[in-house]
Amino acid sequence: MNDKVKIAQVSFSLDHGGAEMMIFDLVSGLDRAEFSPVICSSQYGGTLKSEIESTGVPVFEVYNAPGKDFRFFFKLYRFFKSLGIEIVHAHNGYMWLYSTIPARLAGARVVYTEHSVHENPSRLFLLWSKLMERLTDKIVVPSKHVRNLLHRRQHVDTSGVKVIYNGVNISRIDKKFDADAKRSELNISPGVKIIGIVARLVPVKNHECLIDAMEIIASRMYKCHLLIIGDGPRRTFLEKKVQDLGLGSIVSFMGNRKDVPELLKIMDLFVLCSNSEGFPVSILEAMAAGVPVVATNVGGVKEALADGLAGRLVSPANPKELADAMMEVLADPDTRRKFKEAARELINEYFSVDIMVRRYMDVYRWVLK
Repeated sequence: MNDKVKIAQVSFSLDHGGAEMMIFDLVSGLDRAEFSPVICSSQYGGTLKSEIESTGVPVFEVYNAPGKDFRFFFKLYRFFKSLGIEIVHAHNGYMWLYSTIPARLAGARVVYTEHSVHENPSRLFLLWSKLMERLTDKIVVPSKHVRNLLHRRQHVDTSGVKVIYNGVNISRIDKKFDADAKRSELNISPGVKIIGIVARLVPVKNHECLIDAMEIIASRMYKCHLLIIGDGPRRTFLEKKVQDLGLGSIVSFMGNRKDVPELLKIMDLFVLCSNSEGFPVSILEAMAAGVPVVATNVGGVKEALADGLAGRLVSPANPKELADAMMEVLADPDTRRKFKEAARELINEYFSVDIMVRRYMDVYRWVLK
């Protein structure tokens, strides 16, 4: 008799992103003697699909057509019912709104993790979410900031909302490799400082600010090279901006990469210049890799960097302030050392994937009582 708890993680897609990586780490870390996870993606394919399947976690594609696809409710119900799912764990607002009623009709408990919050939710979204809130067993957020936004923007009663910080897989980051060979592979000369960002190429990440900061740094004759890791709809626009500014020789667009841990390890500085964030996993990975961080003071970034103890915080959309901070950190070995030591301590104490997984397993046990 199979008495493992069957859990379905419901995600919009399996493309590379913070929420998707968190789901990957969560299902990879669950105790398989107690839990039997599957992933339900509302889109076909995805850059993480094969990687997840290689861990033995089944991936099912239950397609959600663009627009208001009411058939999606019935598809989800049949999926949950046919697999005997006991807990549906929905990630982000729209998957929560679609999944909750089908889950309840199929006899499953509902856990909802909001990784970020819609800036201007529609009236229909707000009305629907109030109903879903009553049908949800537990709501989880990755930071206190997201919890506050959930109350302010979606009017969710946050008295019972649980904060579980995203975690980073330290073993994935700590793998040994030849740093000199990696630098040589990228044709970056010794002595050139490597700056990096890992983020989807979408407006909210504001790569333009970082590119403008690189122009300022280059004008001061500082030898550095920027690695832009990630892909997205703004790639063509950003590539043109780099060329127009004459920065093509010191800025590389890397696309989605499977060697992100190695690329992090050769960086002298990690930058995140978003206009808005929930609780960015990319910063945690940089911290775990021992890379000093300069990031905009938005969303849960301040929590991740312990109010600036583990990295430099700057104002959003301010290229000059960003450039100044980047150069100051690169030029000060004592600051870099302090940031690295504080970051590693925070990762071990609060932000490891093991801690995150244990806390989610506690939530799953609680909702089944």
